[in-house]
Amino acid sequence: MGNDIAQKAVDVAINYIKKTPGLGLSVEVMTVEGNRTDSKGLLEAICTRYAESLQTGQPPHVIFDTTKTGVSSETVKSVSSALGIPTVSSSSGQEGDLRQWRDINEKKKNYLLQVMPPSDVLTEIVRAIVTFNSITNAAILYDETFVVDHKYKALLQNIPTRHVITAIAQGDKERADQLTKLRNLDINNYFILGTLDSVKKVLGKCFSDMEIFFHVYH
Repeated sequence: MGNDIAQKAVDVAINYIKKTPGLGLSVEVMTVEGNRTDSKGLLEAICTRYAESLQTGQPPHVIFDTTKTGVSSETVKSVSSALGIPTVSSSSGQEGDLRQWRDINEKKKNYLLQVMPPSDVLTEIVRAIVTFNSITNAAILYDETFVVDHKYKALLQNIPTRHVITAIAQGDKERADQLTKLRNLDINNYFILGTLDSVKKVLGKCFSDMEIFFHVYH
């Protein structure tokens, strides 16, 4: 589903199980991939793979849902709920954000589980830091490894902090212009959510090419 980090985590777990016979487990993985914007195509792929597993007498015992957001995520959750297959999802979102699982009954709550992904944990840390330090202004910059679509309204909700949430600009000149505009808004607290390379690009631009001093970096 385009979630390389989650896929690597699954691969590591499967390899560990295979190399540790003492666990008494044997795992066979069936993978379904699809376009995150093509719900119909993904649904057909899931149904085809599921039908094949039934024909061979090896239906899935558990689903690991590594979709992030969007219609692909909604499709997987609709299928898992309808089929009643135990599912562990690493999709982004807080309580109530996963629409297809929002009104499930108590029984389904026991086997349809969401584990908060690292990107959500880190964005919640931003809220905690802002609250603890009574920060009154902040810019939250993120790269493509973070999903913040569901965070725009809720991240600093009910906190008196003037803030901007925006993707890190591509290109040195564009980043310089972006940071200048933010500084002109009298924002002097910055949170950078992204890979180490993205962080270096932002901080490097601040220190090497701009006569701007940011009070706080996180």
